[in-house]
Amino acid sequence: MGIISRGIKIIGDKGERGVNALFDSGASASFIKHDIVKEVATIIKMPRERGFTLGNGEGSLRTPYVTNLDFNIKDWTIFDRILVVDKLGEELIIGADIMQRWKMKLDLEKEDILIDPKVFDFKLIKIY
Repeated sequence: MGIISRGIKIIGDKGERGVNALFDSGASASFIKHDIVKEVATIIKMPRERGFTLGNGEGSLRTPYVTNLDFNIKDWTIFDRILVVDKLGEELIIGADIMQRWKMKLDLEKEDILIDPKVFDFKLIKIY
């Protein structure tokens, strides 16, 4: 597990803004504060509320809301779905779900975020 904090730009269907993102490989999901995202992206209600236990075991988060965002990280733009919560210690937490999907690794020694450029070679197939 590892944690790196970095300023990034988020882009939604309503606009964009800079945020401080905590890249946390120990977090199973990714979260953003409601008051941070409400001005830049549409917030969507899921069919059911989802719950998550905090890593220190001292509490939980529950939310029925998600949003879709683009993120500018280094020279790359990625897109994903993020859970929206009212109370969060950070503006944005990028968890293992996004890091695995986008093949991100944390270099804790250099405090750097590594992204495999091959993940951007989208392969499309023709279905007959």
